[in-house]
Amino acid sequence: MTAATATAGIRDRVAALRYFRLVRGPGGGMADHPDALSVDLPAVTDADLRRIYAALAADMLPGRHSGTLVIEGVTVNTFRKPGVLELFITGEDNAYRITPAAVEAAHRVESRRNRY
Repeated sequence: MTAATATAGIRDRVAALRYFRLVRGPGGGMADHPDALSVDLPAVTDADLRRIYAALAADMLPGRHSGTLVIEGVTVNTFRKPGVLELFITGEDNAYRITPAAVEAAHRVESRRNRY
């Protein structure tokens, strides 16, 4: 399989995701800015955040910063922006590129999103 074929396969898998979208890191995943699968959820108030966390059955990782959750066994990073909670997944098997395993992880998280 060529690199171009592998890239096309990942694009097809990402396109099948319902909520998450591929966000390329600056420089295509270099310079400590990884590619990620990302989704923005409306979260204006702290009550909105609590509702999202409860619906996603999200658990905070012990000993980790508050922006790291576990949903359906997947490590999900969070970033709060005005009015939005961003969830993003990076490849655990390749920190700088989105792999089939990362796309599968996003599918597992999306299965919880349907409950929100």
